Amino acid sequence: MHSSPILERASNPVLYFSEFIESCHETAEEFPTSFYGVAMNGLSWNIETEINRVGGDEGWIATHVMKTISSDGRMRKWQWELRKNKRPPCLGCWKVETIASSDRRGDFEATDRGTGWSD
Repeated sequence: MHSSPILERASNPVLYFSEFIESCHETAEEFPTSFYGVAMNGLSWNIETEINRVGGDEGWIATHVMKTISSDGRMRKWQWELRKNKRPPCLGCWKVETIASSDRRGDFEATDRGTGWSD
């Protein structure tokens, strides 16, 4: 009897993480401006904005923007959204909720495409 790949991964976290890391490296090599591409092979990164805590010091959502230069010299900006856990486990810990990427000009919203376009 053979077990399914899903069950093998669930029972062997090392296998799962090994496949995940391998996939990250493949993505980084194929797509230099992807998050993994700039994280693993990028030329530089810079924090563009201070951390903005929505709701002030007691807020549980925070954002900031980071600018990266990929290995082939292209710029991309990343908007990080962090969330503070409001209940256990890890009460009060911050986690990354989302990471949004900009277009090649650094814009996060399409401003010149109009309606009804497709790629």
